[in-house]
Amino acid sequence: MQANSLSIRTRAALMTALTAAAFGVGAQTATPGTTPPADRGAGADIAFVRADVNKDGKVTKDEVTRLPALSAKFTELDTDKDGALSKAEFSAGYAAKN
Repeated sequence: MQANSLSIRTRAALMTALTAAAFGVGAQTATPGTTPPADRGAGADIAFVRADVNKDGKVTKDEVTRLPALSAKFTELDTDKDGALSKAEFSAGYAAKN
């Protein structure tokens, strides 16, 4: 019986260690409310795909209305003044927001 309880303790310790590793306990974390620099590009890419409702590779003023922070700066972000945000223009606005 004692060997069995040791096995349970060992399993519990192993599961705790694996869970901590999986959730990044002890890893560097960003300040709450900010996005780590390495994640900003990925976040912008995901947001761009979601914002580009008609999947034409650009985000128009109509499409960006669901994103108030970018919508308010649409004219400023549309640096080539073509009436749409390219992925680069969108990403610049997204990075400034975060």
